[in-house]
Amino acid sequence: MAVRTSTIFNWQRLDRVTIVLIAVLVSVVVSGAIDTAILWHNGFAPNELNGSTLRLYDNLNYHGFWDRTLVDSWMPMRRALDILQGPDASGLYERLFFEDKVKFQYAPTSMVYFLALDWLGLASPRALNNINGVLFLINVALVLCLFAVATRERAGGPQLPFIREQQLVLLAGAAFMFYPIVRAYFLGQIQIWIDVLFTAACLSWITGRPFLAGVVIGFAATIKPQLGLFLVWGLLWRQWPFVVGMLVSGVSIGLISLALFGLHNHLEYLRVLSFIGSRGEIFYPNQSINGLLNRLVFPGVDNVTFADAAFAPQSAIVSSLTLAATVFFLFVALKSAVTERGRKPTIFDFGLLAICVTISSPVAWEHHYGIMLPLLTIALAALNNSEPAAQPVPGVALLTASWILIGNHLAFMNLFKDSWLNVLQSLTLLGGVLLVLIYRELQRSGEAIVKRKPSTSGTRAEATTEA
Repeated sequence: MAVRTSTIFNWQRLDRVTIVLIAVLVSVVVSGAIDTAILWHNGFAPNELNGSTLRLYDNLNYHGFWDRTLVDSWMPMRRALDILQGPDASGLYERLFFEDKVKFQYAPTSMVYFLALDWLGLASPRALNNINGVLFLINVALVLCLFAVATRERAGGPQLPFIREQQLVLLAGAAFMFYPIVRAYFLGQIQIWIDVLFTAACLSWITGRPFLAGVVIGFAATIKPQLGLFLVWGLLWRQWPFVVGMLVSGVSIGLISLALFGLHNHLEYLRVLSFIGSRGEIFYPNQSINGLLNRLVFPGVDNVTFADAAFAPQSAIVSSLTLAATVFFLFVALKSAVTERGRKPTIFDFGLLAICVTISSPVAWEHHYGIMLPLLTIALAALNNSEPAAQPVPGVALLTASWILIGNHLAFMNLFKDSWLNVLQSLTLLGGVLLVLIYRELQRSGEAIVKRKPSTSGTRAEATTEA
């Protein structure tokens, strides 16, 4: 009787998924090496050319992975809560945003969660960052589950080329090295909450639970209102369970927020959004169309230093082109919902809207790209599921390039900050645009992530397309 031997890594047969993930992990090492070389060249004095995922982990190790005290989200939210509990409660944004010039850009609904944690004694920076640490690990686990559910053996082909353990180990490494999420954890960012909720929504959708997906997206939209466009998406596709789910969670939190913080604060938040939308941010981590335009129009303005109390200079050209880009990308994301009413939306329709909403927002910080990790994972699963001769994406290279550009921090591109070549500071945005192209191709190809049912014949499991 032959004894079957196996190892975690089988280098005798590198499937396409393994190739992509190895390239992604190698890129992390290479970008870290470039960062270290620049640091050495400058006498170990960091400057705007320094930064990488590995350096961020080094900083985390130096300051401690747990019990961190950075407060990128928590400081403005704490100040907002202090105002809401004081005599100026009805003028939150007039006082905090417009007078004190604190960049508190969160909707009043987000404060419902912060207030609840404060009542529980869990609103200190240390407690919130420890919660984020747990959510970071949960998100990685959900991404692995998403890939496991979304992949299947190639129809009619041998199972050996697709070594599940090898793929999952490499994917776990790529998830832990995904810069936008690591950055969010490092900063003390509520974006981690959105990342977990969005990954859970993707998993709910591909397992045939549109109502649950709607509920989860509804909660995420109360923190990041741009995701409220999923309600329009659901209505256009006539996905009523999804729409109802969004309304259940979103309206519930909205009513609680209205009762606690008053109508005026909610209306004033619209003025905040208008103010930000007409200006945006020039700081290079703003990886949106607006950020790219601001850096091109104002090449002499410092774009490597964060302005605590100021936004980009107001420009009619930038605001007009930002609006045009937003309309264009929303058209790309929603067009199929109008022109292809005869079919049910797939996870690719779902993901395309999320990508387009992110890159077309006036402000899309690098850590806002954390929601791209599950979307890249889904594209990877589609690559795994496809026949070699009929790939549903433009190829391994395109997906690899998108993942590398989104998942790394390439600070050395700040070398071009003072010339028109500062477009190279927007490589994360380029990765997002490449992902739009990938998802558009996946839409057109008709390739479906499938869930499997137990076989009734006893020989082969049946595959059914997810809703």
